[in-house]
Amino acid sequence: TLESDDELQCATADIQEMMQAAGSPNLTVVILTGGAEQWHTDYAKADANYRIVIDRNGVRSEQYAETLRSMGSADTLGDFIRDTKKAYPADHYGLVMWGHGTGPLWGMCYDSLFQDSLTLPEFRGGLQGGSVHFDWIGLDCCLMGTIETLKAVQDHTEYLVASEIQASRYGWKYDSFLTEWAKYPGMNPRKLTERIADEVILGNAEYTGSVQVACYDISYTDRLWDAYLAFVPELLEATEEPAAADAFNEIPDFSQAGYDVIDLKTAAQQVQRLERDGRTQWVPLESAGELLTQLGNTVYYNRLANIYAFGGIAMWFPRVSYADGNALARSTFEPLDIDGGYITLIEELCDPMQHTVID
Repeated sequence: TLESDDELQCATADIQEMMQAAGSPNLTVVILTGGAEQWHTDYAKADANYRIVIDRNGVRSEQYAETLRSMGSADTLGDFIRDTKKAYPADHYGLVMWGHGTGPLWGMCYDSLFQDSLTLPEFRGGLQGGSVHFDWIGLDCCLMGTIETLKAVQDHTEYLVASEIQASRYGWKYDSFLTEWAKYPGMNPRKLTERIADEVILGNAEYTGSVQVACYDISYTDRLWDAYLAFVPELLEATEEPAAADAFNEIPDFSQAGYDVIDLKTAAQQVQRLERDGRTQWVPLESAGELLTQLGNTVYYNRLANIYAFGGIAMWFPRVSYADGNALARSTFEPLDIDGGYITLIEELCDPMQHTVID
């Protein structure tokens, strides 16, 4: 688990929840802290990274490295995973990434000391360096439940838990699902991830803002991407019709301006093409059916509160135009083995719809 606190003391509160699992002979929780100017617990300090261990012996912490390390570094993540596996070998492994999420381009786990975030290529690199295949990976971050994120974790986990929109304001309910996992250490990871999602929604019952969390079966990643890559060119062709382009542009950008993500299922369902074969009518895109099928296979659990039905997974869509083109997108996606032709197609798709320019 990687943690970085902020002015809301959210990380500290979640660490306190994790401590409720202390004393179990079946569960060890290891936390790496960093990236914050202050902490609200005696187990961590801002001038160094600390490793907090919660196990059958209680709770303890120690300085992790001689020098302060960035939480936005692939090496920091990889070393932490590798060191933890060596010190605390287990039959089952889960990983939680905690911190601000900003979508597929800018990544997550912002480190305010180094002014650095963990990008998706860095995330993938850290997982590769750690050399652990996780039962599940969870992203307690906003805006990271994207089709591009699946590529980053594809070879490193069976299941993923993430939010395509806002994550829980109060964080995950760590005390609930960790206690359950400690009681049943051999629990099916798919069932455990569903429990995590349920607890997130229950833990936000008094919160009136939007909350969403989904669970993904990573084994369907290639099939989902194949269907997606067949869909994008047809979508581009369909949106040459002004009415179809208008329909696409009405798909809400549920992130803050500049994060560039929209719901993939909504795109597949909302955009239709004009058919003039004998009669004029609007019909679904031929590739949309297969895409929706694979979305249903991949997103096996999707919980929402105070928001209408998003499909659980987002796609990159740059409604913002950058002065340097989309060089950032290429530098982010190509290391994930996402073909540059896909990036070009998305650029062509969004070009007439861009409304903001950032230098």
